[in-house]
Formats: sequence, structure tokens, C-alpha cells
Amino acid sequence: MYTTKKDGTLLIKMEAPISPELVTWILGWHTAIKVTKPGLLIEDIIKRLEETLKMYK
Repeated sequence: MYTTKKDGTLLIKMEAPISPELVTWILGWHTAIKVTKPGLLIEDIIKRLEETLKMYK
């Protein structure tokens, strides 16, 4: 389900298991997406991004 907000962005609500495939799909959107719930998914995404950043330090 999605809703178009007044600023033109989309709010997408979906039920899906948290999986490596979901996280990879989300990360593929780069800065064009922001996860707001659930916290466990947000933590997983942050962890993956931090691991990637370490590769370039």
C-alpha cells in the first residue's frame, strides 16, 4: 500500500519478513529511500552501511 504525500514523496507500507534480500533491495535505492519502521530493520541497514564504510577507510 502506498500514499502520495503533499511534497510528492511516497509513503509505502508493506508486510515482509526481514531478510538479506529485503535489505539488499532497500540499499539498492541508495538515498532515494528511508526506512522508518521497524527498528530491527533500521538497525540491520545501519550495520550493513557501517560495514561497507569500513571497507573504504
